Amino acid sequence: MLLDKEHWKKYWEKYIFESVPDNNILDNYLPKDISGKSAIEIGGFPGFLSVYAYKKGFSDVSFLDFYIDPKIIRKVEEKNDIPNIINYIEGDFLKYQPEKEYDFVYSLGFAEHFDDTKDIIERHLNFAKKGGKVVIIMPNFLGINGLVQKLFDKENFKIHNLKSMDYNNLTSIAESLDISDYSIEYYKKPMIWLEPQKGVFNYLARKLVKLFSLSLKLIPFRNNYLSSYIIISFTK
Repeated sequence: MLLDKEHWKKYWEKYIFESVPDNNILDNYLPKDISGKSAIEIGGFPGFLSVYAYKKGFSDVSFLDFYIDPKIIRKVEEKNDIPNIINYIEGDFLKYQPEKEYDFVYSLGFAEHFDDTKDIIERHLNFAKKGGKVVIIMPNFLGINGLVQKLFDKENFKIHNLKSMDYNNLTSIAESLDISDYSIEYYKKPMIWLEPQKGVFNYLARKLVKLFSLSLKLIPFRNNYLSSYIIISFTK
């Protein structure tokens, strides 16, 4: 694992909280019938995507993370004007054995922080019901977005396993798994970003990067150089 609890403690102390939008990168990957279904995010603290899943109609929303601060979770709920509905599990993903299975299992910006990508994908599958959907979303740092991160936020760049984002590597992993189907795709038009942190430099850098990102969206291509995310999805 490329991170520890102290890293995340410091990270969330500096994070600027915003309202969770109704639309998300996950929109095209949700089950057709959400009503009464369960969903769990792997590595989901402080619960942003649990809020999103609840807004979409999942009746049982949870996340698993090895760093938990209930006060921050409640802050996220209050910011989004929703009741205290987020279930959270504090545990080490590499050791935790699921106590139940879910209809929808997903992670965003999680799998790339580990060295063994195949093992991480298999552990996601362990949380899914038979016929359940698993979606793993990772930033694509093998193109222009990675270059921006390396230039403006080298510490963030260093905690990502670049091999996990490699299309051919993900294809090889998917072909070796006992699943009914899978897809791997680059997501949408180019978009680059920096993590929001306190400080004038970060503020100015984010504004500059945002302007650059808006200009890149005029390029109508999805590939490993320009796309902002790579997504692998399965049906168990």
